[in-house]
Amino acid sequence: MAHLTASRNKSMEVASKYYGSSIMQLREILINSELCTNTLTVVLTLMMAEVYSGQSRSWRHHLQGAWDLFRNFRAQSPWKDSELTCASLQSLFIISLVGDTSRLDNGLVADQGELAQSESGYTTSLPHDSGIIEAGTASSATLQDQESIFMIKSTLDFGFTIGATQEILDCISCINDMNRVNKWSGPNDNNYRTLLGRLDACRASLADKSSRVCGVLNNAAYYQLGAFVAATYIYFYRSFFDLSPMELHTYIVETFDYVNCFVSGNYGNFSLWPAFIAAVEAYSDETMSMVGEWLDTAMSFGLGSRVLVRKVIEETWRRRDIISREIGLDKGLVAVDWRRVIKDWDVDVLLV
Repeated sequence: MAHLTASRNKSMEVASKYYGSSIMQLREILINSELCTNTLTVVLTLMMAEVYSGQSRSWRHHLQGAWDLFRNFRAQSPWKDSELTCASLQSLFIISLVGDTSRLDNGLVADQGELAQSESGYTTSLPHDSGIIEAGTASSATLQDQESIFMIKSTLDFGFTIGATQEILDCISCINDMNRVNKWSGPNDNNYRTLLGRLDACRASLADKSSRVCGVLNNAAYYQLGAFVAATYIYFYRSFFDLSPMELHTYIVETFDYVNCFVSGNYGNFSLWPAFIAAVEAYSDETMSMVGEWLDTAMSFGLGSRVLVRKVIEETWRRRDIISREIGLDKGLVAVDWRRVIKDWDVDVLLV
């Protein structure tokens, strides 16, 4: 909360004391093995404090620790303990999934030829002929992770806290998986068609919700979900076909139409991932202006991580502009991978 107040310096001084106390108590719990499912909530809360402070890499340490704790408890089905624990586990999986989208070089070929996991273990298999996760090659630990994750994904309102649905998060997870698989087994057209079919189904479902008189979603939820669907198309086409910003223009505008409707309605803080995915591809005066308006609003919430987000977006634009001038090509035809920017800068940003 200290990151959201006007008297930031005084609040941060108080928050730092509480943060230090929490770390000390958590360390004592871990040393004495006095673990309980609520410990996951503590770890995730500390992680988000790191994210909000704008610290670049420390949040991943908490994330890995939370995953290790979850694996210790999964046999107890901790998601059944309380609503708080269930919501914390939902957040753990969602944060891991979103965190995987910012990885450029995963180095994910295991020693014995198996597909190594993301740090989260959150993977979503396509049909078995896809080669992404198959019962014959996945380790027992991987299969246990998959079973637990399936149970969490089946809990009430999974994905709602970030403004998405299970279906669209599954699509994002599949893209993450296929990015890893393609590094060692090559692309698979059948996988692309299957995944694109899932994306189209999400888009059709969104249109169906919009057409109903009473509506299934409130306006804020509808705008968030619409942006997620459009941005996932961008993520798909950039990941596998390296499409230029000009070829993605329709999805960029669509994403920010939803963002603008959300902001205009004063619904609060918009989910970072879809807006960012579209923002880094903006190249026209129109779309860059839309991004600038959103960033001004996002920065007003006082979250330190937004400062780095803005810098990464603007650096991606700068590199596109330089390449455009050097080779005499329209900016809209120059594809720049924002993940290369964060790798070159040696930074890490969680897009939530």
